[in-house]
Amino acid sequence: MIYDSETAVHYRYYDSIRVDESTAEENKVTVLITVSIETTTHSLALGLQKENQVWKLDIYDLIKENINKASKSKTG
Repeated sequence: MIYDSETAVHYRYYDSIRVDESTAEENKVTVLITVSIETTTHSLALGLQKENQVWKLDIYDLIKENINKASKSKTG
C-alpha cells in the first residue's frame, strides 16, 4: 500500500528539506524531508555521504534491512 506521503516524497512534493546539524560531520549528513498532506505531516531522514566531492545516498542499512526481510519471508 502506498501512502500519500510516500507518493509526495517520490514525486518530490516536499514542504521542507533541511540538514540535521546535530548529526552533521565533514563528509556525512542526515537530511530531513518533511511532507504535509491535509492535517498529517510525515518526515523522512536520509543519510548522505560525500565521496569524491559528490554527495550520495547512504543506503547500506536500507539494503541490509530489505535483505533481512526477504530472507525472513522465504523461511516463514
